[in-house]
Amino acid sequence: MVGKIRAAVGLFVFALVMGFLLFPLPVQAAEISEVAIQYYQKPVLGKTPVQKFDSTHTDGITVGTGTYDDYPTKCYIDSVKWYMSPSTLLSETDTFLAGKTYYAEIVLKSNKIGESDNYHLFKEKSDLSWLKIYPGSRNTGSSPYTDVINKTKTTVSGDKKTLTVYTNDVLVPNQYILTFDLQGHGTSIPKQAYTPSEKIILPPDPVDDEWYFVGWYHDKAGEHPFYDQIITGDKTIYAHWIKTIDEVKVTGFKKPVMGDNLLKEGDLGIPSGVNYSIQVLNWFKNGSLISGEEKYEAGQKYTLKICLIGKGEYGFAETSKMKSVVLNGSEEEIATYTSGWAGIDIITKEYIPGCVISFDANGGTGSMEKQTADYDASYKLPECSFKAPEGKVFDKWDAGAAGSEVKIKDNIVLKALWKDAGPNDSPYPAKKVSPENPIPLSRIEAAIPTRKNDKDLNCSTFSLLQAKGVPKGETSIKLSWQKVEGATGYIIYGNKCGKKNHYEKLKTTAKTSYKQKKLKKGTYYKYIVVAINGDQALAASKTIHVSTNGGKYSNNTGVTLNKKKLTIKRKKSAKVKATLLRGNLQVKNHRAVAFESSDYRIATVTSKGKIKGVKKGTCYIYAYAQNGMCAKIKVKVKK
Repeated sequence: MVGKIRAAVGLFVFALVMGFLLFPLPVQAAEISEVAIQYYQKPVLGKTPVQKFDSTHTDGITVGTGTYDDYPTKCYIDSVKWYMSPSTLLSETDTFLAGKTYYAEIVLKSNKIGESDNYHLFKEKSDLSWLKIYPGSRNTGSSPYTDVINKTKTTVSGDKKTLTVYTNDVLVPNQYILTFDLQGHGTSIPKQAYTPSEKIILPPDPVDDEWYFVGWYHDKAGEHPFYDQIITGDKTIYAHWIKTIDEVKVTGFKKPVMGDNLLKEGDLGIPSGVNYSIQVLNWFKNGSLISGEEKYEAGQKYTLKICLIGKGEYGFAETSKMKSVVLNGSEEEIATYTSGWAGIDIITKEYIPGCVISFDANGGTGSMEKQTADYDASYKLPECSFKAPEGKVFDKWDAGAAGSEVKIKDNIVLKALWKDAGPNDSPYPAKKVSPENPIPLSRIEAAIPTRKNDKDLNCSTFSLLQAKGVPKGETSIKLSWQKVEGATGYIIYGNKCGKKNHYEKLKTTAKTSYKQKKLKKGTYYKYIVVAINGDQALAASKTIHVSTNGGKYSNNTGVTLNKKKLTIKRKKSAKVKATLLRGNLQVKNHRAVAFESSDYRIATVTSKGKIKGVKKGTCYIYAYAQNGMCAKIKVKVKK
């Protein structure tokens, strides 16, 4: 019995399985629960109803949410009819009238290409999602008209393959308003009013000093340009801008110099933070592009082309918008430039390489820095700052006298020419400032405040001013000096000793002394005194180092020499010994005792006190301490 029951059950199961295999159950159809229509337009005054849709497949219809076998469910428009009222149907030749309200009847049918229609159905009216109507392609991101569907009149046919929807009443206006949103730049533009069929005339492009106007757009982000000739409703369009680079500054540029290598891309620098960079740099010689490792040649004409490229969203304004193009600080260096949003081409004026002027001491000592001059330009021969050979003074350069002008057409070397020192020549070396050899005061005023040490100025002398300083108690120092012939005033510079303490201008006076107060106790101070006449410097003192009282250091109280006078023959030498005097306290050494001749034409002296006769005559040799205390010896030179 049990065996028969088991056999019957097995037979039933087998029949059931075979039934499923031979006669499968119907597949659940995917349903269209949302429909979105593209290219729909609201009624426009004077236009005919929009009724022409491609119903052969699905163009114009956006996919709904239902799917089957990963294929999208679609539908198409079967018909469109426009009504002014339930009893007034518009034909395809009627036009919309101003101030009237209309609604549309849209009949949709479900469809799927290549498949049976049975699987693609609309839901019942009560379950249908909102039907969205777009004014244009859905890909534009335009917002759908979600307020134009009359759901109360929406119907689904019995087989659920046909859906009829009705729009809400739409009022056809007399005119539409076009609004201009400048997004924070330029001057505001009044709104414009258009009838629905009237062609749009955009206003002149707005202007902003720091921003370049790109154009009008449907969206704020500037992704979809506005090219429409009419508007079908109130519309806001948005100005799109890019930040302009209205001034280009190229640094590191050097004018061509004869014999130098051509300027290369890496030689130029762009100020940090500026959103552009050098893309190409080319030199042209007499209009022809140069390549390779060429050097600038005399008399040739060169033009530099610099191609700059903007970075990121930043660009260059139109040529007409550019304010200035600056090459090494000068707008005059630019011949032409062209520009656009992304880049700019700068073309310099024509350059003829400059010439290098070098200097030959020709037996003298010291050095002079090289100079450059424009090709075929007038060049003023400079003063000589070489130290003359013994018994000589500077006469002129081999190209002419100092101060005269010559034409420079090539790299040249100027050779100093010397002559025997005469009785009317300066008693000081050529590089020393003196009443016979004044220098522009501007050179002194530029050099002293920027000095990075406490050493003497190269142009300074001791014997002209014989400046010295002494403490006046714990908080004051008094400076005094000799009157210099021709001087109308004196400038005093000073600060605490130490290379970190730069000189400051303390006083300009016509007197021959100066007292500085409110100083720090037991502290060393440094000073320089300059004799002036108008804009000329006539003398500069040696650096004076003086300490206020009250500290552990003091100052020299005097200098003694082992001789009071000396007679020597020309070209013969003798040595003098100097001793520094002080009080009970030690003197902090800033400089050893120094020597100077009052007339180098008569006798010279070394830093060790070795005196040498130059020519017949009488002069003084000074030995001076760091605070200006001094002693002198009279020197007579015989033949």
